[in-house]
Amino acid sequence: MPSKNVKKILFVEPSNVIQKKLALSLANESFEFRAVKNADQALVAIIRWHPDILISSIEVGNITGFDLCLIIRMMPDFVGMPIILFSSSDPKNASQKAEDVGADYYVQKDEKGISSLNRIITDILHVPEASLLPSDEKRPIRTVLLVDDSVTMRKIIRNILLGIGITNVLEAHDGVEGLQLIKTEAIDLVISDWSMPRMNGLEMVKKIRTNSQFDSIPIVMVTAEVEEEIQKAMHLGVNDYLRKPFNPLDMKKMIAKFTECATEK
Repeated sequence: MPSKNVKKILFVEPSNVIQKKLALSLANESFEFRAVKNADQALVAIIRWHPDILISSIEVGNITGFDLCLIIRMMPDFVGMPIILFSSSDPKNASQKAEDVGADYYVQKDEKGISSLNRIITDILHVPEASLLPSDEKRPIRTVLLVDDSVTMRKIIRNILLGIGITNVLEAHDGVEGLQLIKTEAIDLVISDWSMPRMNGLEMVKKIRTNSQFDSIPIVMVTAEVEEEIQKAMHLGVNDYLRKPFNPLDMKKMIAKFTECATEK
């Protein structure tokens, strides 16, 4: 049985030759591989096997790798799974389309692209050290408070946090519930939506920052608001923000600005 530290990588590639090249390029005792030939098989494997990363060709049968990526991004349990798309088509157009459908990376299907996958996977699984704060300013994350009225969004962010080793995630439906949890639990980081019923994210931030007991807790706002509103939130005590839509790597880099994640200890 594979170790819990082994990362599962699913290839979606109709060519046996390319499958073998991928496996050889990524040969590593920390990786476990599984290969399928089309999008239908990929969806079954995702549900049954729960891979940590998906690497998919764009040419995968009746539906394209772009379509497969869109489908996965609409599946709450897997929407946070990192996806790498690769193709032999025009790199400029394919790269933009891959970004539009929510893929984390796009590489060309050639020797250079395949050989770059080790670096890309390292970027996905391990937050770059350059984005971390100096060691004397970092604090370990043990408990994250996730405040959002959307069950789907909470599940997406929870999955991303689990992927970087943060397992203790508390959830609140709005600012009122969020404040209650802050008062009763030891919270190391707050990730909050802006628009919520009863008490929105900005109102919650104001109350947190007026209490000296909690005013040092880092707060990240997830929002689709315009720049002026975001700047207002920063002045009121939000440490940083993520614009919707965002991908898993954006979230990982954001969290790394404030602390050492569990996987980096």
